Amino acid sequence: MAAAHKNLLALWAKEPKDLAAVGKALNDLTIALSESSDLNEKQSALASKDLYEISVLLAILKNDFDSFDDYINQRKWHLDGERFLFEVEVAQEKPVNLDTVRIATQTIFYAKQLEQIV
Repeated sequence: MAAAHKNLLALWAKEPKDLAAVGKALNDLTIALSESSDLNEKQSALASKDLYEISVLLAILKNDFDSFDDYINQRKWHLDGERFLFEVEVAQEKPVNLDTVRIATQTIFYAKQLEQIV
């Protein structure tokens, strides 16, 4: 999967863009993502994000506005004036665990250091 992702990014960075090669690379990455089981969550999320974004941009470059519209609707984007906005799914709220004692101690230490400088 990592090789397919790097290949897609390399093809996308080239100028002029070879739209057929980029389309093939998108297809290869889609297959790699669906078949791969050795991915960590971060790599998979980044590859999926790049796959989606490049797919949208490729649809625009190909003047394939039906595909573009499909991508936009998948992500619940909507046109607001002259720009597209998208809805962000709210994740489950997890309690934030801050080490407030450490932060306060560190802040006081830095304040004392600044006093000595001045």
